[in-house]
Amino acid sequence: MSTDTAHRNFLSQLIEDNAQEKPRRKVKLACAAYYMKKGIRGYSSQKVVMTELSVKACRVTCPVAEAIEGHLYLVIEGWPEKFACVVKKRYENDLEIRFLADLPTQLVDKLTVSRV
Repeated sequence: MSTDTAHRNFLSQLIEDNAQEKPRRKVKLACAAYYMKKGIRGYSSQKVVMTELSVKACRVTCPVAEAIEGHLYLVIEGWPEKFACVVKKRYENDLEIRFLADLPTQLVDKLTVSRV
């Protein structure tokens, strides 16, 4: 079931308006998603699998997708950087995510070489 994010906010609207999507490449990358907990202070995390990637966005499969609301940090296993993101669309167990800043093309190229 596909739905647009229920909580449309200023940042996600800016990203949607300014994004000209590049084709996504198929990948299978282990990642961790860090996000604020619902209703209480603090943060939580869960292991996710990135299945598609472009310089502007990605798609991840999550065990508990509904726990991740609007904003999150995505950490790709083996890379030290944390990437700030916003949820654009939700599916049953998947999230379409936009990066707040485009990823470098060289990084996307490295991550997508024979990773399917």
